[in-house]
Parts: sequence; structure tokens; C-alpha cells
Amino acid sequence: MVAALLLLAGLALASGRVSNWLGRGAAGPAAGSAPAPGGGISGWLGDDVARGRVTLVRDGDTIDVRSGDRDVRVRVYGIDTPERGQPWAAKAKRFTADLVGNRDVVLRIRAKDKYDRTVAEVILPDGRNLSEEILRAGLAWHYDFHSRNAEWHRLMEDARAAGRGLWADEKRCAGQADCPTRPVSPRDFRVEERRAGRGPHRDSRFGAPRPGPGSLPDR
Repeated sequence: MVAALLLLAGLALASGRVSNWLGRGAAGPAAGSAPAPGGGISGWLGDDVARGRVTLVRDGDTIDVRSGDRDVRVRVYGIDTPERGQPWAAKAKRFTADLVGNRDVVLRIRAKDKYDRTVAEVILPDGRNLSEEILRAGLAWHYDFHSRNAEWHRLMEDARAAGRGLWADEKRCAGQADCPTRPVSPRDFRVEERRAGRGPHRDSRFGAPRPGPGSLPDR
């Protein structure tokens, strides 16, 4: 009897962790629950794993997901796609939209960043990892602020060596000391934008930028 009670308490704590990440006051439906009426998906799959439907692709590595009764801004884990205003930003956004737009996805939740976004791996309906697909297409840098995944770094370097996606511009710039189309990492681009006083605009629905304990350091 005591063992059974301890098991139930452990399960309750595990489901509560996901609720806390997404800002819900109570745990969602049990793992394996059916899609909600109207095609939306509601519920939790397990410890720090949630599911929902992508409602908006904001850029190559930022999406909005409807999970249960809540909108969640998701920063895709482990990658950094070109920012708006950089070459290849529109293509990265379109690539992400083609893969996940208006589709049901699974979120493997990793953290909250300082903008109060949920940082998560995004798993496609067929089981592929969105981060890996974007890296493979040559449309992102492996973002080591998030991830030290050697395999993901290899995917980026393979795309770079093959001149896929944005890395085609790097190949075109080979041997040129000052090439205006040479790829600039989004991280460096953001630093220059901030210096010039052109910081990103945030949607107040999802909270103003604010650091917090345990938050990730940058975008």
C-alpha cells in the first residue's frame, strides 16, 4: 500500500514538471490521450515532454504552439537560423513552415530562455527532429549556447563542406578577403544590431524580455 502511494506521488510530480514549464496551473491529460476536438492536440506525453499544434512560424527557429488551452512560444533547441534582415532568413523560415506549419508536434522541453520562451527539441509527426533537418539543409548554425551535441555539429559541418543552403555563399567567397555575402552568424549579427540600437521587438502577450534563474544566455 505504501509503495503504491509513493508511486502515485512520483507520477504526480513528474506530470507537474511539464505543467510548470508551460505555465499551467494543473497537469494536462494523461499520456496517450486522444486529440482534442477540432484537430488541436492537448495533453502531456511524460516528464518534460508536451505536444501541441504549430499555429505560427515566426522565423526559422521560433514557432508558436497551441498546447491544451495555452499558446507557447518555442525557441527551437540547438540551432540558430539567420535573423530577419540577413540573407537566407526567409528561406529558413519557409523551410521550417513546410515541415511543421499547422502540424502536430512533440516538444522535448529543455529550458526557459531569458525572453520566457520554452526552449525545446521539436519532433515532427514522422519522428524526425526539426533541428537536425534544418542543420542538414544548411540553413542554421549549430548553437552551442544550447547544445554540445557532436552529431549536430557534424551535420552543420557536412552541410558547410557540401555548400548547401547558406554555406553556398561561403564557398562563393572563398579566397576573397572582403566578401559582402560571406555568412555572418546570427549571434554576431544580433550583437551588431544591439550596438546600433536595433534590438528585437517582443510580443507582450508572451512576456517582456527579462532574465531569470536558470535562463539561457542569449536568443
